[in-house]
Amino acid sequence: MRSFDVDLSAFRHITAGTHVKLYPCVDDHHASDGYATPPIDIYLGVAANWWQQGADGIQTFNFNHAPDFPFGGVWQTHVTAYRELGTRQTLRHKNKCFVVQCRGGGHGTTVVPNPEDWTTPRRMYFNTNMLSPLPARLANRGRPDTLLKVAVADDLDAERKHLKRISLHLLLSDPASAELPSAQRLAPGTVATIGHPAGGLINTPPIRDIAR
Repeated sequence: MRSFDVDLSAFRHITAGTHVKLYPCVDDHHASDGYATPPIDIYLGVAANWWQQGADGIQTFNFNHAPDFPFGGVWQTHVTAYRELGTRQTLRHKNKCFVVQCRGGGHGTTVVPNPEDWTTPRRMYFNTNMLSPLPARLANRGRPDTLLKVAVADDLDAERKHLKRISLHLLLSDPASAELPSAQRLAPGTVATIGHPAGGLINTPPIRDIAR
């Protein structure tokens, strides 16, 4: 599965009364758009949501288990993930990042279209995250809301004594600000790497005043 969003309740309904176990899978190499080889707090957030939603276990795919394993030098992150994502208890009080899922990823544009040049995929559905809400266009005029839902497994009220900080991060891009001096704009950020030239896709930072 290339998406962090898995409809575990629906699969649980389908398999009710059987011996079938539900093991959602996270793939580090064919990652969803924007999350290739992410930091450990991303994986812990994904695992926490899956346990909270009723998974019987978690499968990993293309995780590095040794320094000489292929697909890059992130084996330390994967070893840490193996130690920490195995139960809800091992995840408790760990730093986690809960994300809103992006369309695309998994492969380059010969297989999956990039979200910024999106077309409805006719094949490889499992690689597309086609129903994910991001990227989302925001209206520059008027006041229509763009509603995005993020799953947060942790009971923040019950764990408030252990919380040091809760933060919300948004990555905005505004082509209309491309000609403005960089000093007038927010800092740039990497949107995605899969299917893009070296260095990845970088956003067009909006004017700083948008922070208000």
